[in-house]
Amino acid sequence: MDKHELAEHGIHQRDSESVKAFRAFRTYLQAPRERRSLRSVEEEGFARGSLSRWSVDHEWQARAKAFDASLAQASLESLLDGRIALVTASITDSLGDAQTLREALLKHVPGASVERLASIITSRVELDNWQGQVIGLLNRLGEHNAQA
Repeated sequence: MDKHELAEHGIHQRDSESVKAFRAFRTYLQAPRERRSLRSVEEEGFARGSLSRWSVDHEWQARAKAFDASLAQASLESLLDGRIALVTASITDSLGDAQTLREALLKHVPGASVERLASIITSRVELDNWQGQVIGLLNRLGEHNAQA
């Protein structure tokens, strides 16, 4: 991740932080969370003593926690946006089916068999149930997100 991408998640070089210390911190952040350690940064050529001092002086653990929370928030927002788009598309399709059904019933279109109308109605009911479940989940995720 470059400085710009980190800045999008609230990570900036501190005034008292040297270029080398900030580069080490970026290396620290880029390690997978479960493997993030001073040792992993030391393996990239940074001195252990400097890393320990920089970590304390510049609050690496707190900054990394805030960074991870920001990444999680962005991921959740992206997921919710995708789910909302799917629900919107499904509702649009469902409304199209309902309109087709309405027109068929109103006009008694030739070829609109009882079986076809029953299939459309059944699909519509199943879709409505699924949409209700998805919208409920989105609401719960939104409430959880607002509390976090």
